[in-house]
Amino acid sequence: MGEEVVKQQEQAPLREPEGGGGQERKRRPWKRFLLLAILPALAHACLQVLVGIGIMVKLSVDIALAHGQGQGPELGAHALDAAYQAAVPTAVFWLHLLSIPVFGLWLRSAAKKWQFYPPGIRRKPWAAILPLGLGMSLLAHGMVMAGAVFAPKMYDDYVKMMESAGFGQSAISIIAAVLLAPIGEEIVCRGLTLHYGRMFFIPFWGERGGFWAANVLQALVFGLIHGDVLQGVYAFVLGMVLGLVAQYMGGLGPAIFAHFLVNGLSVFVFSIWFVDLPDSPANMAILLALGALLLWAGFWPIRRVRAEGWEQA
Repeated sequence: MGEEVVKQQEQAPLREPEGGGGQERKRRPWKRFLLLAILPALAHACLQVLVGIGIMVKLSVDIALAHGQGQGPELGAHALDAAYQAAVPTAVFWLHLLSIPVFGLWLRSAAKKWQFYPPGIRRKPWAAILPLGLGMSLLAHGMVMAGAVFAPKMYDDYVKMMESAGFGQSAISIIAAVLLAPIGEEIVCRGLTLHYGRMFFIPFWGERGGFWAANVLQALVFGLIHGDVLQGVYAFVLGMVLGLVAQYMGGLGPAIFAHFLVNGLSVFVFSIWFVDLPDSPANMAILLALGALLLWAGFWPIRRVRAEGWEQA
């Protein structure tokens, strides 16, 4: 009985747009959903470029005004480079801040036409998000340590990127990483990309296979928007997990909450606890094993609740 409930939930049909004309819509080429699945990532990249241009223009104007006031001799090449580097955290902040209304309105409009998620669990086991968030954080740190052990050049590039972004070094970077990024990135990846991709892949592989193909697609997008290779690798893994959270619990809220935990733990806890932890294969294996165990502990109650049909309570 429990397996039938889970199967029915995972095969929940996508709702057709309101207003009739169902047959006409069915004749529309489903290939358009591939473009819609890729479009959020392209729009996010365009927004990133526009924000960067805006910040650089403002900084250049400030420098020109300072030069006009007789402060030009102090602005050598090194000073200019330092000024541009100092502006990176501000650009990251504005990117995440603007992503929320831009993609949030897009998601809200799309959700009125299509049922993005299968029926979820009404009595959601929110406590399960705690081990999931902790497990994803440990996995991420384990993979970063793997980079330090087996790919030092990749690890050095990752460290330089995090330093240039000011990760956890100022109030504005903390707000961007812990509060804003989880909302905007979840809307783009687990909101728009995942479910437009699902609509595209379903005709090929059905509901279950369509979800998994779309989950891989959105996780790839999640890794790519982080820019760095090492960060992109663990972002892909975390993206797969967050996609499962959204799918199993029937909404974006649990995935956002889990993302809050991952980034918050990285900034406030593990960046302090693990600062003196030696980079070694043994420590890497321990972090990865603990992370995987916590993920299992988090998903177990979610699967059990779904199997028991608590969503009908």
